[in-house]
Amino acid sequence: MGVTAKYPLFSSIIFPQQFLLNGKITDKNTGENLSYANIRIDGSTNGTSANSEGNYEFKLAAGKYKLIASFIGYKSDSAFV
Repeated sequence: MGVTAKYPLFSSIIFPQQFLLNGKITDKNTGENLSYANIRIDGSTNGTSANSEGNYEFKLAAGKYKLIASFIGYKSDSAFV
């Protein structure tokens, strides 16, 4: 089983050159929400946990990032944004 992280484009401007990134983490095969899964920026200490419905959000400065989604018992997934 693998984690599927849906990474939409930056959705809204918070401060100059900062954006709100949000998405949903689900099971790749079943589509089931992965409650409290983790998502982090590769190479940094920035990250967050999803809520009970698999949704997450956090602020990022403008730039390119590799996001990594993980959940206990699943293979991690990554995507560039």
